Amino acid sequence: MKRFVALAAFVLLLNCTAFAQGSSSAKDKPNSSGAKLPAVKTVTGTVKFHGDELTLIDDADGKSWNIINPDVVRSYEGQHVQITGHAFVDKHMIHAHTVEVVKATTAKK
Repeated sequence: MKRFVALAAFVLLLNCTAFAQGSSSAKDKPNSSGAKLPAVKTVTGTVKFHGDELTLIDDADGKSWNIINPDVVRSYEGQHVQITGHAFVDKHMIHAHTVEVVKATTAKK
């Protein structure tokens, strides 16, 4: 009888452990409002003011990305940087998580 109780407790413990680990990744977890977070993207370009908004002019296509949290990148105005953060690609908006100054690349002629 003791073996049966011990075995049942062990099986229950294994099931609880497997349930607690879960299978969803942080990418799929909703934020506090219940919506899924957009994908993380890295964009390289120059930080500039466009009117009263701080933007990043993308090296790849010359388009501007509106920066959702400009306080993070304000001190990098006019510099060539690489910003990594959650990107709303359809709106060309990015929420910067990290900002690194990078050397500008020169095109070969």
